[in-house]
Amino acid sequence: MDKYELKLDTFQGPLEKLLLLIEARELEITRLNLAEVTGDFLEYVRSLSEVNPRILADFIAVVARLILIKSHAILPHLELTEEEEEDIAELEERLKLYREFRSAEKSISLMWNKNIAYAREYLLELPHGFYLTQ
Repeated sequence: MDKYELKLDTFQGPLEKLLLLIEARELEITRLNLAEVTGDFLEYVRSLSEVNPRILADFIAVVARLILIKSHAILPHLELTEEEEEDIAELEERLKLYREFRSAEKSISLMWNKNIAYAREYLLELPHGFYLTQ
């Protein structure tokens, strides 16, 4: 299955790369229209014959972080309640964990493809690889 790449006037490439550029302050979040990001993604999803839940989860995780960053950039003096700050801290922790799992998944996949093994016969029909989310 093809990997989703965002196509906007201000950026073209993987969504994860966009998030990295914004977090590194190499791309200004206020120049990014999140409605366009969502529209582009929905157009991509509509083009698929079958939607992998992993694609949706990846999109939601990255866009949640983008929304958080943009809201802080637009409203820097916004006072949050203690509960809202806890929610933000929880979201940031989940996104950090998500990035760690994605990194680990890539490493495990590389090792897995070197020594392919099957524990269940039904796995013989799947393409070679390591599937963390299935």
